[in-house]
Amino acid sequence: MRIALSGYYGFDNAGDEALLKAITSSIRRLAPEAEFVVFSGAPEKTSSEHGVQAVYYKNPFKVWLELCQSDLLISGGGSIFQDVTSPRSLPYYISVVALAKLAGIPVIFYAQGVGPIKRYFSQFLMRLVGNRADMITLRDEKSLDLLWEMGIIHPPLLVTADPVFSLQPSAEAEQRVSDLFARHDLTGQPLVGVAVRQWQPLEGYQAPLARVLDNLAGQGYKIVFIPMAYPEDAGESRRV
Repeated sequence: MRIALSGYYGFDNAGDEALLKAITSSIRRLAPEAEFVVFSGAPEKTSSEHGVQAVYYKNPFKVWLELCQSDLLISGGGSIFQDVTSPRSLPYYISVVALAKLAGIPVIFYAQGVGPIKRYFSQFLMRLVGNRADMITLRDEKSLDLLWEMGIIHPPLLVTADPVFSLQPSAEAEQRVSDLFARHDLTGQPLVGVAVRQWQPLEGYQAPLARVLDNLAGQGYKIVFIPMAYPEDAGESRRV
């Protein structure tokens, strides 16, 4: 089986890269013979880090060719079906789904977090193409409710867990983290990991969060900021 994967891959977003690893490793445990091709913003990097074939996501000819040679498209997780960060994001990802259906292969939305979707045209595209998917799995109830509100009712819709929870870190990865903690004197004490993002609807959260973290630090906790999207989240972490 050859599986094409579409998502926010190759952009140094730790969450989406973990999601890609979780999807491919989970499928490989069930079907070791499975082959993957990933539509990526950095194909060489994706191939090196994940051990998969990858092509540039904005090359329509390569994307179409790979879809025609695949048995399944997985539109993978994160929050790619939304239109608040960019009006171009949702039309792109939904167009890949449309191309897959034109190529005659089944499509699965894999543990998607959907929304916000504010624009009428975005809602129209989701309704037009989403109802032609073969299965939709979602990572939260709000995403399910939003799809129902938009009239996406044809494929089976299921709420499931985020695939990242299925990740099993290798001994090598655990050792790298242990070495990193030791190098920064983060061993032998309670840690609080913090991941923040610049998100306009939440603007103003920085000061209350900082007070909470100050309080925890006063109780002996070490605060560790984890920029999931680099370098953007590093700047937001410094604000807090």
